[in-house]
Amino acid sequence: MLNDSRLDVGAGGVRRVGYVSLDNSPSTRPDVLHDIEYKWPFDDNQFEEVRAHHVLEHVHTEKKTFVMYEAWRVLKPGGVMDVEVPAFPFVQAVMDPGHISFWCRESWFYYEHGSRFRDAYAARAGQPVPSFKVLESKQDGWKLALRLEAVKS
Repeated sequence: MLNDSRLDVGAGGVRRVGYVSLDNSPSTRPDVLHDIEYKWPFDDNQFEEVRAHHVLEHVHTEKKTFVMYEAWRVLKPGGVMDVEVPAFPFVQAVMDPGHISFWCRESWFYYEHGSRFRDAYAARAGQPVPSFKVLESKQDGWKLALRLEAVKS
C-alpha cells in the first residue's frame, strides 16, 4: 500500500485508488494515522502527487509553512500538489469553527518560486520555506483550487 506514488492528505473516510490515505482521525481508518502538523512519516521525494483538499484550513496558522514544507519535502522534484481550500473572505472560509487558518490566492505568493514575497519571507521565517511553481490557480466562488509543482534544485 505505501508504495503508491500519490498521497491523499486529510483523506477522511474516502479511499482513492492509487493513493496512500493520511488522516489524523482513527475513525476514518486511513492507511497512515498521523497529524500533519508534525513531521510526516514519509521519505523525501517519495510521492509524485500530494492531494490536499479541504484540509489546509484546519492547520494552525503558525504551522502553515511547516505543513507546506512537509508536502514539498515528500514530493519528487517536479511532483504536483493539488490543493482546494475555501477562499477568504468568503463566509465558507470563516464560518466553520474548525477553520483555523485562512487562505486566499495571494497566500501562495509566500511559497511561489521566484516570488519576492517568498524570498523575503524565507529570509526571516526561521524555518525552511518550500518552493512551488503555480501551474494552475482557479477560484470558483468560495473555492480556490491550485496545482503546484515542487521546485527543487
